[in-house]
Amino acid sequence: PSLTEMTEKALDILSRSTEDEAKGFFIMIEASRIDHASHANDAAAHIWDVVEYNRLIHSVMAWVDEHPDTAVVSAADHETGGITLPPGYDPRPVGRANHSLEFLVDLIDECEGDMDDKRAYLEAEILPQYGVDDATGEEIGALLDAEDVTAALAATLNERIGVEWSTTDHSAVDVVLYAYAAGEMKTRLLEDLAGTKENVQLPRYVAEALGVSLDEVTALLRGNGTV
Repeated sequence: PSLTEMTEKALDILSRSTEDEAKGFFIMIEASRIDHASHANDAAAHIWDVVEYNRLIHSVMAWVDEHPDTAVVSAADHETGGITLPPGYDPRPVGRANHSLEFLVDLIDECEGDMDDKRAYLEAEILPQYGVDDATGEEIGALLDAEDVTAALAATLNERIGVEWSTTDHSAVDVVLYAYAAGEMKTRLLEDLAGTKENVQLPRYVAEALGVSLDEVTALLRGNGTV
């Protein structure tokens, strides 16, 4: 199931199981595949995972509209990859990709046979599934010789799109904070979360909204040997 489908099912279960309780529920939804794609500089997976997260957010917003006592906060703990879209970039090749680098590199690793077999497999199976159907012999040779196949395969698509990355790690770029609610809670969210925030302020805000003491929870977890 997709992240959206799992979230919709979780909201349904949690809503029904707490409908007669005053406290309601808290759910954390993590779209971690965006981060995985960015670490690999995988433009195709990055875009499609962002699209899926956007679909998820629209689904959750629709759910909130029907449950106006609910608030949603969406934030990233960091940016990854330092992605840049220079003038003239062309995202169309991404539309032809139907698998992530992680998936395709696993297929390459499983490929048996001599060098000619692997060359044919790359040209006929792997590269087209990554949106690259016009690879040159030189590019295929570079993939066969590469020590880091993930980076080499990523480069074949990134060069066609014109996208650039500055790192395979986290960057210091500011991330956007989103929040959504309906009715009176919407006004409260704007008052509490508008503007630039330090990331440590978000868990404090959530703890206050839930009536939870972070110090007490931390002490409990440490007492149980959890952290």
